[in-house]
Amino acid sequence: FNLEESGTGNDSAIDNLAVYDVSPTLAKSFSPSAGLSAGERTRLTFTIANSEERGAKAGWAIDDALPAGLAVAGEPAVSTDCTSPSVTAAPGATTVAAVGSLAEGSGGCEISLWVVASGGGTFSNCATNLAASSGLILPTACAQVTYAAAPAAAPPAAEAARKAPRAKHRPRKPQKHGKAKPAGPRLAIAKKASTGFARPSAVVAYAITVWNKGGGSARGVKVCDQPPRGLTILRSEPPASAKGSTCWRLKSLAAGGKRTFRLTAQIAPTFGAATVRNVATVGAANVSGARTASAKVRVRPLPATACGSSLSRPLGPRIALRC
Repeated sequence: FNLEESGTGNDSAIDNLAVYDVSPTLAKSFSPSAGLSAGERTRLTFTIANSEERGAKAGWAIDDALPAGLAVAGEPAVSTDCTSPSVTAAPGATTVAAVGSLAEGSGGCEISLWVVASGGGTFSNCATNLAASSGLILPTACAQVTYAAAPAAAPPAAEAARKAPRAKHRPRKPQKHGKAKPAGPRLAIAKKASTGFARPSAVVAYAITVWNKGGGSARGVKVCDQPPRGLTILRSEPPASAKGSTCWRLKSLAAGGKRTFRLTAQIAPTFGAATVRNVATVGAANVSGARTASAKVRVRPLPATACGSSLSRPLGPRIALRC
């Protein structure tokens, strides 16, 4: 610091200097995360969210060890929208490795694949499951998926027959033969924010992912996001309509198909200490009802300094400021 008060000193000083980590943040999730039986698939998604400065991030890598009892499905159907991606996920493997980059201005990207459990239980995939990683801020929360326990083994045929009550003989009704109706489309939606905490005027990125988990194609799909008061939509990827809410329309979404839509929004400068939550919905012409997902960001205003600045005081010893 320049302590010369005459105005002729030859030193210089910098006040309110802060250093921020702009590495991308990694998050993991399962969908669906409950209501599954052994042998059914769940979608494991790795989300890499860029920092607010949206700089290019090259050369990040992950090596994720799946929880015991969970493995890559026979048909992983790996998908990603990352830049220069390379994903290693062999059928039956218990590890998933990936490397990639984020382009300048990108809000983030995702890598997803099908995994399956061989038995019942709750499986947790946490930061400790990462055997190796580089260039990423590790997740603070665990991703969990729950499988129902396998049913008890049926008794031997002779024992079952002995225990079964004898039924009166009734003539058989003629059976109707016909083709079984195919399973229809079944939509699911998930929404994530690039951060859980933000300041007024901050820019937050949202990712909205829609799946068709049914057996038929969904027609006339409509995905909308309704911004709450205090949140202004700046842009959307791909471009969407913006009449009170931001909406995307798809002619169809095939069975097993997946689409991700992105929003960039700004929190109002006058927004106080509160939680801003916005909800995304998805529906289709041939699907009854709509599915919803929400993401929340807690807003905490910066404290004012002795000089009236809105910046936080830097770490270090307290020094009286001359204003």
